[in-house]
Amino acid sequence: MILFDCERLKHPHQGFYTYCDSLGEALAREARKRSEALCFYLPEQFFGKFGDDMKYLKCRSIDRYWLSSPSYVELWHCARQRSHYMPRTGKAKVLLTVHDINFSLTGTPRKQRLHNRQFQRSLDNSDRIVTISEFSRQQLLESDFDLHGMKVDMVLNGISEYHGTPKRPAIVPEGDFILSVSRITRLKNFEVLVPLLDGNDLKLVLVGHMDKYHYEERILEKARKWGVEDRVIFTGAVSEDEKVWYMENCLAFVFPSLAEGFGLPVLEAMRCSKPVFVSDRMSMKEITGEYGFYFNHDFDPDGMKEEFRKGLELFYNGKFDKDAMAAHVKSFSWDKAAKQYFDIYEDMLRG
Repeated sequence: MILFDCERLKHPHQGFYTYCDSLGEALAREARKRSEALCFYLPEQFFGKFGDDMKYLKCRSIDRYWLSSPSYVELWHCARQRSHYMPRTGKAKVLLTVHDINFSLTGTPRKQRLHNRQFQRSLDNSDRIVTISEFSRQQLLESDFDLHGMKVDMVLNGISEYHGTPKRPAIVPEGDFILSVSRITRLKNFEVLVPLLDGNDLKLVLVGHMDKYHYEERILEKARKWGVEDRVIFTGAVSEDEKVWYMENCLAFVFPSLAEGFGLPVLEAMRCSKPVFVSDRMSMKEITGEYGFYFNHDFDPDGMKEEFRKGLELFYNGKFDKDAMAAHVKSFSWDKAAKQYFDIYEDMLRG
């Protein structure tokens, strides 16, 4: 039996939740097609989430310290790179999904060493690796981590169809606004967006949890210098329906991230037929392709303002191919990802 680790479902406002939820649904569909037995490892309140015909294994807090794979599990798919929940005993082979290794770039030197050791332990306990983008794959292969000669595959994330009803959120800015959705952390680089508010009436809406290091204060400090503090809006975490409302009603989606393994919010904004302005760092060009507008590498304020102006003009008044952009978004499929994962599962079990 194959087990998929969905422990991160307990954090509903993180990207790992979306990964476990969306891929889990697709894996269940693929398991039914192949008549394969599939088990989900998750908190008890989610039992039955992926169908009554699936098997469920309870995730317990004690598993952080000692986790043994049951005898019926032949392959354990661990869903994140620095998981505390990896089997330490048992006969199951372990497939590890690595989203990025950006943890090695952030925090104090002590915290970086801690995170690096934790990740190396995950690698030591694995038999094969999958990354979520070619960028992440190359980033890992070129790193100093010991991969023990393991095969490193790449399976792109998908994007789910939205079947809900957009809900008007409690915080709604007056007039046009530009939007970004992510955890409010330093590596998301939101402070460089402040100059885009200069010389106009636009608002900047930042949707997502604040990090514990109060990065929002740095953004506001820059906004005060540019005289636009009253037009930078933090909403905190919102529901999926509220997030879609923001995306459908924004003028543009902006994502100047410095460290991104994939960047799902960018695809979600493109799904809403919005222009997306992104950095040229990490995986962004791989994900948005020719349908994204790119900020200059150094985030020069004058250059960014001109890039933003030209991008808006091309998207709304030029010959931008929105149908082609929609087709590009649909090429990212969770069902396709699930099929590729099952091919890897079967290859590991045969091998």
